[in-house]
Amino acid sequence: MGDDEIKRAMAKKGKAAEEDRLMEAVLRGMGNSSTHGEWLTLMKAIKGWARSTFNLKLGEFKKLHPELTGGRWRSDPYSLSTQPTEAMMELVASLSLNQSDLTPLRKSGRPGEVQDSLSQSDDLARLKRQLAV
Repeated sequence: MGDDEIKRAMAKKGKAAEEDRLMEAVLRGMGNSSTHGEWLTLMKAIKGWARSTFNLKLGEFKKLHPELTGGRWRSDPYSLSTQPTEAMMELVASLSLNQSDLTPLRKSGRPGEVQDSLSQSDDLARLKRQLAV
């Protein structure tokens, strides 16, 4: 394996670890309770992921975090049953996500569904800036 291949492999591994860290921070920042649609909407706003990309990353996240529960049906929220590390708690605190940030993303009548309206673009842009790592 040449130096370039090693550098690429290390960069790919670092990117995957950073994406995993961001997914955990977003989930914990949402009160450690998020439906698939809510989590997808924020990751789409932050990273620009399509549903298929998010589902791929979620599969990898599940392998790395067997303590992840939920997601058995559409409105079953995901959560992590373990306590976050101090570094993760600091990252989550720096994100300043709270329920009022999520209110514009949720449809009023149906739990687990989210709005894809462009009217939330300002809120999503603000969240994206907060989550930039």
